[in-house]
Amino acid sequence: MIQIEEKEIKKYLKKFRNLGIYIKMRGSLNGNFTIHKLRYSVKNDLLKLEDKISETWLEINLNQSAKTLISEDLQQIILQLDSDVCLDIIIEN
Repeated sequence: MIQIEEKEIKKYLKKFRNLGIYIKMRGSLNGNFTIHKLRYSVKNDLLKLEDKISETWLEINLNQSAKTLISEDLQQIILQLDSDVCLDIIIEN
């Protein structure tokens, strides 16, 4: 995994746009869900991930991210949040 700055996340999310992704939450919050066709936006350090097909969405305050990692094959982004929660954003295969 390669550590990136939170500001760089938009550059990598462009590669995920309109693709299906899995989002997994680990830590004090656990769960997972699928976004079938990704749309995203970043405004005032809030990252919003939305599904163009369904009403599924997730909003993340990037100021709460302690560390942002991306896999070497650019297929997975991990946001480690201040409060022991990790969000894995993974491209569907």
